[in-house]
Amino acid sequence: MSKKTSKVDATRKVYLGILKGGAFFLLFFTLLFLLTKNHSGESAQFNLNEQNGGGEYDIQITNYKESNKIIVDYVFLEDPGFIVVYKIEDLMLGQILGNSKLLFAGEGYFIEIPLIRNTQSGETLFVALHKDNGDGVFGVPEPDEIVIDKNGSIVGVEFVVENESEIVPRM
Repeated sequence: MSKKTSKVDATRKVYLGILKGGAFFLLFFTLLFLLTKNHSGESAQFNLNEQNGGGEYDIQITNYKESNKIIVDYVFLEDPGFIVVYKIEDLMLGQILGNSKLLFAGEGYFIEIPLIRNTQSGETLFVALHKDNGDGVFGVPEPDEIVIDKNGSIVGVEFVVENESEIVPRM
């Protein structure tokens, strides 16, 4: 093997490494883009500061698949509290499917909320914020107050679990 051939092989290996790395980053950012978009091409996030006229509380959720957990991308709490997932039954908050651990006042990111069962395509859920009553435990022994915005609405997001990992807001 000549020196010229080994330099060519070394150069090829460097270029192949660069191409593989570039392809990886392209694939990664493409997947990231697709996972944060719904089918209409708009970001599937809900900002309650704008929706409910809040300011002290905010929650954002992006797409997720049918699962035994819900991940809240962002939350802002004025007071310590909890994120609670409800099943909507007869247009009312029904069974509690899960709740977060105690969250301190301020911002939180990527909060995983375990559920007592898997979500099902087509079911309507509601993610609501609750203020801690001071004991650090959700609902035991005294209930934790649900957060109401200045317009008298519950601070939360209602959505339908879709088969294609899409959250469809109810307006």
